[in-house]
Formats: sequence, C-alpha cells, structure tokens
Amino acid sequence: MSSTLDTKDEAKLRFDEEPECRELLKNLQLDELMLAAVLLSGRYPKSIPKDKNALIQTCINELATIKRVSKKKTLTNTLESIQEYASTADQSQWIKDPMPKRLEAFLRNQFSYGWIDTDGISNKKQFLMMYNLGVIRSRGGSRRDRRGRQSSLRKLKNDWSNIESLNELKSIADADTKEFLEHFSKAFKKIISENVHKFTLIKLDPIHLETIEDALIWLDAFSHNSLERVAITDKIRRNWQQNQYRKTSGKKQKSFDLPESTIKSLKKLANTNNLTETDVITILINEELKNDIYIKEVLNRANALQRAINGE
Repeated sequence: MSSTLDTKDEAKLRFDEEPECRELLKNLQLDELMLAAVLLSGRYPKSIPKDKNALIQTCINELATIKRVSKKKTLTNTLESIQEYASTADQSQWIKDPMPKRLEAFLRNQFSYGWIDTDGISNKKQFLMMYNLGVIRSRGGSRRDRRGRQSSLRKLKNDWSNIESLNELKSIADADTKEFLEHFSKAFKKIISENVHKFTLIKLDPIHLETIEDALIWLDAFSHNSLERVAITDKIRRNWQQNQYRKTSGKKQKSFDLPESTIKSLKKLANTNNLTETDVITILINEELKNDIYIKEVLNRANALQRAINGE
C-alpha cells in the first residue's frame, strides 16, 4: 500500500487525449476527484492530495501509465461508475455531518481494508467515498444493481440504530465520569487481554478514554450483544461502587477462610439481628477489644483442658 498518491514526472506522461481528460476531471467535485484518483491508481493509499489541481494531475498521471487502451475511454468508464456516487445521498441522510465519534468508529469497523484519511473532506464524505469505492471495485466498475448498494446502506442504518440504543453507562453522573473512566479503563484492559479474539480492528487507545462515549466505543468494539454488554458493565460498575464506598467509609476489603459451621453461624447471627455479616464481625471484634474477656476465657479453657490431658 502506498502512503499517498504521488505526482510523477509530468514531462514523461503526456498523451494525446490529455486535454479532453482534463476537461472531464475539472467538472468533478473534490470528493469525486478523490474517488477517481483512487480508482485509477488501483490501490488504497493512506492519504490523498486535498488540492483539486493536484488530484487532477494525479489522475492524468495514472491514465498515462495505461497501455493499449484508450485513456479517455478508461476515464469515461470510471466516471460513469462514480455517477452513482450521488445516488447514495438520500440513503445516507441518517449519517450526521459532522459525524459523531461513536458513529465514525462503527463505520470505520465496516471496512477491513482501511479508511483513507484526508483533511479535504468531512468524515461523512470520507465514509461515502470508501463505501462507493468498495462497491464499485466489487462489481468491476459496473453500474448494475443499484438497489444492492442502497440496501447495504439501509442495513448499516439498522445496525447503527440498534447499537446507538445501547447505552449501559447512562447512569454515571457527570461528576463521577473522570474517576469512573479511570476504573473502567483498567478493568476493560483486563477484559481485552482475556478476549483479544473478540475485538474488531478498531484502535483501542486508553489515552482517548475521556468521555462516556469513548467507553461505549470500547464496548461496541467488544460486542453488540446487549446481555453480554450489561454483564460486563454491571460487574465493572459494582466494583467501582465498592471502591467508592470503601473510600468514603474508611473500609477496606479483607478475605479469609472460615469453617462451614462458622459461616452458617455468622449468617444466623446476621439474620437474627437484622445486620450484615460485616456488621456482626465488626461488633464482635470491637466488643472484644473493649472488654478483653472472651478470647482470653476461651484460651484459658483450652489450656486447662490440655493440662488435664497431659496429667499436670
């Protein structure tokens, strides 16, 4: 893949039909010229010239390399294919311009062969250029079956409507956004490492995780299944809320193993007294520290029993 569509040595690329070809190219809009340049080059560059004169010259240079075929005929066929470009306008009204970040991420994921970035046209026109480029190339430049192209745009619209409706993080308050996203980033990176095969080609960069929309883009890249997304976000949110509670209450998590009988007794005490198990443990420990009786009594009994067994 070439990084850009370069301008070759013009002096070596003259041909008889060049003036006529230039006139045809001058009538095109900037985005149509870009599409023509890419079609004539036969490759997917990472960038395209955004100057109209430079694009015209690029097209002329590409035409000059064609042998044994009329260059004007080649250009005419290419432009006929591009004429359907305008037919996508009505079908793409659902795509806002400027394009929201989440929608752009969704559409970029539809093109595994890449997205040609250029500052000369909006992201919406970039998408439509890539969309039409893919359709034209897949049909060998044919104009037949226009409905197939429009049907694909309708399908994209339906898919996007379903995804856009998924907003599992809408309950996060604005004041908590920054802190929540820091927690979300750490938790989700672990999910990424455990499920690399499930992610699409979108670049997931933690540096860009600055808004709830960014977090939703990460979720979109992971799954479009609402149940799966809810399971993940609920787990992340619960962990975050627990961390928040510990910070405000001065409590920290502590885990230890207990005999089954002790666990049952703890649950019974909690239910009987309408307390949490944490409250029961806290009360018992605080009372023992205050009175310093029960543990010593148990130890004294154990020691006395041991002495009796030993015959002391």
